[in-house]
Amino acid sequence: RRNFLKQYKNHLSEKDPHLEERLLSYEPFVLVNSILWRLGVLKDSPQQTLSKNEEQFYSKIKKNLETELETLRESLS
Repeated sequence: RRNFLKQYKNHLSEKDPHLEERLLSYEPFVLVNSILWRLGVLKDSPQQTLSKNEEQFYSKIKKNLETELETLRESLS
């Protein structure tokens, strides 16, 4: 989020006083979208991975899913 804000603010032609407020309201929707995508990927994952790359890919998906779930919980509380 911090990296996004830094890049986004650098490209604004004028200051946006409501940016932070809008981001707070959009963030849960973005997280839900990403969580649903990750769940779909994991649902369709093979029973056995065929390569080390596949194993790393699914491991990263699981790790990021856990992180996003925790971030969503925090943003909703």
